[in-house]
Amino acid sequence: ITMKYLFKNTDGKTNLDTLIGQKFRLISSTDFETVGKVKVKDIEWSVKGVDDQTIEKGSLVEVVKISGNKLIVKECDIKEKQEVFLKNVGL
Repeated sequence: ITMKYLFKNTDGKTNLDTLIGQKFRLISSTDFETVGKVKVKDIEWSVKGVDDQTIEKGSLVEVVKISGNKLIVKECDIKEKQEVFLKNVGL
């Protein structure tokens, strides 16, 4: 019985891994020399764009991986932005 609880999470994922695929709004811009920010559950995280992509404040981004203490993000395309908007308004 003890082993069941000790090894409950056997897929190897951590809480941090659950951020991958999540979408957030940038609260500060990012580019090749500037680290941006997103807010995740009242905690600000540093972000960089994939391949040092420039992404403007207010853009919707998706976390693609985690590197050290930074989230690596890509800007969402128009279709993804529409889906998130419709989900947020309850349609």
